[in-house]
Amino acid sequence: MDASCFSLPSESTVFIPQSTYSIEEDIGELMIPVRRSGDVSQELMVICFTQHGTATGTIPTSVLSYSDYISRLEDHNSVLRFDKGETEKLCRVVVIDDSLYEQEETFNVTLSMPMGGRIGSEYPSTQITIVQDTDDRGILTSFSYLRKGC
Repeated sequence: MDASCFSLPSESTVFIPQSTYSIEEDIGELMIPVRRSGDVSQELMVICFTQHGTATGTIPTSVLSYSDYISRLEDHNSVLRFDKGETEKLCRVVVIDDSLYEQEETFNVTLSMPMGGRIGSEYPSTQITIVQDTDDRGILTSFSYLRKGC
């Protein structure tokens, strides 16, 4: 048999399908798809974690004031596990809807430390933009100040 007639399956590769996502602060949960292509006949694990930008995260056990989302740390708690044949998992990020008026803010969701495959060059990371929340804009009304005599 001619060996050139056979091709080996390409290495299992994980990636995020878009380089950017725009969301509103009141979304609650953001589900970022993580896709897998190539050889899917084996298990694959990858860490999906968040990185601060102008938006800041907090650890799950203490929701701090002025935090914009619950951080996913680059550790075993943030592992996505693809079973044999699976081609998509969701990386869940909880977005905190506070009552503060804020400008547009960003943070990243990034893939790292694959086991059983590799991370694709498009896109190993995605930038999340939390758009300006006009519902939290304050309202200033006029007021008068009366000063009584001395």
